[in-house]
Amino acid sequence: MQTMLMLAVLTLAAPPGTPHTRVNKLLDAMERAESGGRPNAVSNAGRSRGPLQLDARYWRDASKTGRPKYPYRTGTWDRSKSREVTQQYWKRHAPQAYRRGDVETLARLQYRSKPGTKSRAGENAYWRSVQKKMR
Repeated sequence: MQTMLMLAVLTLAAPPGTPHTRVNKLLDAMERAESGGRPNAVSNAGRSRGPLQLDARYWRDASKTGRPKYPYRTGTWDRSKSREVTQQYWKRHAPQAYRRGDVETLARLQYRSKPGTKSRAGENAYWRSVQKKMR
């Protein structure tokens, strides 16, 4: 009886899907939120590009792990390369959240784009937007 109760509690507490599945769903949702899924999207200021709207500083920071080896000017337009860079960034700055598939922490880090910074205005709205697109 206790074992069944413990299993029920653990099942309720665990988020659905594997960490890998949750991260991929988050990346899909972020692409829709950031660029409408368009690989050639450019921000209003022109600094962020591609499906995940990454800027050069973010790309360089993620590349400090030794991977990826793609140049920003061409790699940012490529969906798989920008997803790989984003995951490298998360592994570098939020490794536990990445391993757990903690999508809220990862989305909030993405919005701030600077680890250790305080919450920015609009962060909660960004998270809600991404969360809706994950459904």
